[in-house]
Amino acid sequence: MNQPEPQPTLAESIQLVMKTLPPAIRDYLADEKYSIVVKSLMAKYGLHVDQGTVLEHRIILLLTGIESPEEFVQALADKARLDDRTVGGIVQDVNDQIFVPLRAQMRNTPAPASQRQTVNASVPNYGQRPIPVSTPQVARRTNNIAPLPPKFGVRPPVFRNALPPMQSDTLLEDHEEPHIEFHNEAPRGTQARTAPPPPNLPGTFQMEAQAPRESSRTAPQNHERPAAPIQQPAPPSPQVRPSATPPLVRPPYSDDPYREPLDGEAGR
Repeated sequence: MNQPEPQPTLAESIQLVMKTLPPAIRDYLADEKYSIVVKSLMAKYGLHVDQGTVLEHRIILLLTGIESPEEFVQALADKARLDDRTVGGIVQDVNDQIFVPLRAQMRNTPAPASQRQTVNASVPNYGQRPIPVSTPQVARRTNNIAPLPPKFGVRPPVFRNALPPMQSDTLLEDHEEPHIEFHNEAPRGTQARTAPPPPNLPGTFQMEAQAPRESSRTAPQNHERPAAPIQQPAPPSPQVRPSATPPLVRPPYSDDPYREPLDGEAGR
């Protein structure tokens, strides 16, 4: 029959945890400095001996990390039977008289030499390494290319019939469209003449060119127009009655010009 393994006592658990604690907390527990704080709290809040024992035991567990702050508050309320106001005051005093001085002492205490060497060896120093300067590879490839022989040189094109540059007055602007204008104006000093039609067209008549008549340069004469005669009103015309139209005589229905005659009617 297998027997259960014996559980370590509280003292043995504390001894195992003490090896992993920082030196400041380890010295604080070894010197039993927490007992001075417990006595002052018992006198301040009027605690009994059993309540003081519970408070001292829970402070040791809190320092070693075996118990959390929530469990510390719950143990004071359940096992020491303290009210919430007393528990809140004790928690504030424990924090001010124990943990605040321990944090300041741990902050001011230098780390051991073994820890400092380990930290310095693990962090590389990037500031002492020179930064490599990258050179462009494109320029290096261009310098390695040999120059072409003269016979492969590209000559500039030669235009034999060079066009004259465009005049600014003949160029179109961006908003203009190409169009053709027809001018029928005759040159100055000549009179416009209509070209005769070709003689081979049907229905055309030969037109004789007539010499233009010279305009007379005589002075204008004032001609008086005769007065228009006064017209008398015409006598009224007699009213003519319209003649009676004769009545329209319609042929009988039997006299249909489009009706074909029967056999009996053909002999009539």
